[in-house]
Amino acid sequence: MKAEDSSELSIFDIDWASLSEEDRLAIISEHIHYVNLSRKAINTKGFHSANFRSLFLMLLFGLTMSLWEVDNKTIILTMIGVQFLRTVVSQFFEASLFSALDIAKKDLANFIFHRAQKHDKM
Repeated sequence: MKAEDSSELSIFDIDWASLSEEDRLAIISEHIHYVNLSRKAINTKGFHSANFRSLFLMLLFGLTMSLWEVDNKTIILTMIGVQFLRTVVSQFFEASLFSALDIAKKDLANFIFHRAQKHDKM
């Protein structure tokens, strides 16, 4: 186990009942900030990978069609068509991902609500 792993695991050892409301809100706020920043970093990596794959695909189409001696107009129309199809497919994927995210958000809210109710009954 690395040194940074032990500092990350220590959050599970916190006695949340002994913390003030302000401290709990500060910890949760920092955690949300960290999660948002991680999502942005992952999105940036995804965009870079997608752009690289798109560029590589277009270069491959252009080279292949040039070797087959296809005219430039057909090459350009093929590239536009492929990009359009990739965009449509990625939009469907994005919509399904956001739908799954909304469901996960509702599940998290329900989980927190049930845990809070369970804690209040004690």
